[in-house]
Amino acid sequence: MAKTIAGSMNLSANLEGVAADIRSSSFTAQVTGDQLYHANPLVGTSSESLTFAPVNQSQRYRLAVRNMDAANEIQISLNTGTDWHMVVPPGEAIYFNVNSGSGLRFKAIGAPCLTEILAVEF
Repeated sequence: MAKTIAGSMNLSANLEGVAADIRSSSFTAQVTGDQLYHANPLVGTSSESLTFAPVNQSQRYRLAVRNMDAANEIQISLNTGTDWHMVVPPGEAIYFNVNSGSGLRFKAIGAPCLTEILAVEF
């Protein structure tokens, strides 16, 4: 049986009559990795790394993070917690591919946040 992942992305905006959208058709991709992680960790208000075992985080992997909190955001750092470039607002999700050796850090702003995380090896 082939090892595949599937996904899609849509983003649209309408700001005072100016509209734009990106509508990616659904995609399916072959993967060579054989591990995935799916869980609901609680992200605290201090900078922390999360382990997605058995996914090998020293190699490239795909990561989806859903913030299940109704009021507080989650911030994600790609460089061990010195810069917080990515934000997951309450009730929203983010998906990205993580390069090998990236030092991801997570923190919740305001109060700890329950998340849903899916990590899949490339």
